[in-house]
Formats: sequence, C-alpha cells, structure tokens
Amino acid sequence: MTFSFRFAVGLVCLLIVAVSGCVPIPIPRLEPTVVYGNAVAKETIRATVVPGQSREEVIERLGAPTYNFGSGRAYVYAWTEDTGSVLAVAPGGVLLGPAALAEARVFIVVFGEDGRSLKTGSAEVPLYRSVSGVVRGWMAAEGLDGYIRTPLEADPSVIILYRRSSAPCDPRRHAVEPYSPFAPAVTVDGQTIGDVLKGEFLRIVVASGTHSVAVEAVPGFRRFEYEGILTRFSRDIPASLTVEVMPRQMVHAETWLCTEADADTGIARYRMHLELREAEQARADLTSLKAAWP
Repeated sequence: MTFSFRFAVGLVCLLIVAVSGCVPIPIPRLEPTVVYGNAVAKETIRATVVPGQSREEVIERLGAPTYNFGSGRAYVYAWTEDTGSVLAVAPGGVLLGPAALAEARVFIVVFGEDGRSLKTGSAEVPLYRSVSGVVRGWMAAEGLDGYIRTPLEADPSVIILYRRSSAPCDPRRHAVEPYSPFAPAVTVDGQTIGDVLKGEFLRIVVASGTHSVAVEAVPGFRRFEYEGILTRFSRDIPASLTVEVMPRQMVHAETWLCTEADADTGIARYRMHLELREAEQARADLTSLKAAWP
C-alpha cells in the first residue's frame, strides 16, 4: 500500500473505531482506477514533455494546467486514482461501508527565465498538504530552489489574498470552523493559480483592470477522495469576488472556510467566504502569516 492509502485507511479506521467500536477492514485495489485527469495519468503522455519546450508546446501536449504557479513559473497537472476502500464490522457482525479511498498525484513542469521547460517530475499530494507545499518541496529536492518565486515586475498591480489561522465564522448563522483536510484552491480569471492553508497568503500579480477571484474549498481533483471519506460536506459552496485593480495598486482580500446548515435540507456544507479588506486591517492580519507561494 502507498503512504496515501495507509494514511487514509488509518484516518477512516480511527473514526470508525472511535465512533462505533467497529473493526475496520481495508480493501486495496490491485490496479487503481483513474477517476480524474485520465490523460495526464498516462506516463506515455507525460513523457512527451521534455526540457526546452515552450509553455505553448506543453499546453498543446497536456492541455491547460490544473494550477499555474508564479505566473507561469510552474505548470501543475493533477490526477486522482481510486485506490480501494474500507469496510467495518460492527458489533453483531453487521457490515458498514464501504468508504472509498483515493490517491492524488501531480505532474510538475518548471520553466526557466526564457519561458522554456527546465525539468519535469511527479509527486503525491497527501491529505492535509497543499499543492503549493508539495510543488515547493519537489522543486527544492530537485535543486530548483532558485525558481521557487514569482517573476518580479516593476510597480506591479497586486492582489494579496490571505487566510488567517482562525476563521471569523458567524455564530448567528450557526456557522463553525470545520476540520478540513484540503487546501482551498484560488482562481483568478478562470485560471487556478495556487491554494492556501490556514495561516498563509498569496501575492498575485495582475494587469490593471477588473478581475474575477474565486476560492473553492475542495479542489476538483480532490472530489472523489473527498466524497468518499467525508460525504456530508460533499457539496461545498465556493466564494467569488470581482476586484478592480488600478495601475500599481495593491488590493487585499481575506478568505475563510466555515460549515453552515443548508437552508432547505439542514445538512451542513463547507462554505468559503471572500471579502475585500482595508489596507490597514490587512497589514495587521498579514504580520502573522507566511507566503503560500513562493
């Protein structure tokens, strides 16, 4: 079994035993089934990307990246495999489950200053890890530390999106901060450019003008894994915001995650929040945060 499968089995087993006293039975798949990103999951497809190719050539071979880190510094393609399931034997011999498990992986393409690919590789994205953290770790291990940054621009227009260590959920709406194993994905003008764990911020260089910013609690490639383990929050509600950025202006926005009961069904769901912040408040909030990328 892979680390991801063992970790997920351990998590599910712990919940099962703690809640019901059941005996868990892990059932790994001998041949995992790809449930997201089928084309990228094929080694023969990934092998067509070699050093020296332009970003356009990479997209021609693999399609648009799942994540675009650092304004084209690194393209990241994700895929997810169904790795098995867990059954539980309840007192009295009653079978519970199965609960589906999965493994998420990414293919990384790093580009140099000339816009051509330098190196490629793949890595696993375990639960509770962000894609940006996995990409940083892989790049450091491959000796690409100098490229873990966003290309600098003189007097850029910037959006600073941040997530504090504790969420300001509104108790009047019966909202509470959830226990989530995923890093919310951040999208600007339709392109996912990173993700943020609690206590992190993203510095996003943009052209002056109007931009659409969105944050999604559960990234698309995590859907199968997410719905298999924590089904009661499977339909999360993203947040979006239209931002007007003037030339050489810095705009701040805060995002956070709560669970709130659905007005119609009463079922709790993940709900992202995203709001603009005044510069003074944002500067105070940012003092205790670290960069998600680079």
